[in-house]
Amino acid sequence: MTDDDVMIVGAGVLGSSIACALARAEPELRIVLSGRRGPGASQAAGAMLGVLGEVTAAGAGTRHGELRLGMAVEAAARWPSWREAVRESAGAAAPDDGFGAGTYILLNAVSGPADEAALEAIGAAGSRYGLPVEEATASDIPSYRPLDNDRALRALLLPQERFLDARQWLRTLEAALRALPNASQARQAATVRRSFGGRASSTRRREMYRRGAGSHSWHNLSAATENP
Repeated sequence: MTDDDVMIVGAGVLGSSIACALARAEPELRIVLSGRRGPGASQAAGAMLGVLGEVTAAGAGTRHGELRLGMAVEAAARWPSWREAVRESAGAAAPDDGFGAGTYILLNAVSGPADEAALEAIGAAGSRYGLPVEEATASDIPSYRPLDNDRALRALLLPQERFLDARQWLRTLEAALRALPNASQARQAATVRRSFGGRASSTRRREMYRRGAGSHSWHNLSAATENP
């Protein structure tokens, strides 16, 4: 039996990031991350550090859409320093995560009016926030080899839109947590028997450890999928 000050349930990119940030900021607290990482968004959409690439014409005209875009712009500006802090904690165990910038947005032969409106909304949002949006030629896109009936009719380059290898980033977070002396992880969900005074006590865990892609991505609006 052990006492932990904070228990975080969910070992995906959000739970792991919260645990890492809290353990770094509050070294006197004991942090436990509970649960096993699944095959969901943390290993897929987690690779898209998108700002303008997530803009739609319908969302751009709403209060919620503008708030989300503003938060995304701020988060993207903070992300490089956060990544470096996590990699510093992970040390030599941090793998190459393929961190880079430069994303293409494509309109192809099966794109419709909503996709065309989204492309215009992306350009307008870039102008409002001072983010570069460049017209591009599809033939110049690295590794882009479409089917004959699915070629791009128009392309935009977002030079500052970032991406990384989500699986490698999760490994970096895990390495950082292993290196932090006040953090631990329960590979299977912990059972909390009682809690009092803001502290979870008498927990049972198994498999616990405790210690002290390419240069561009491209996004096809009509298919709504990202390819490395």
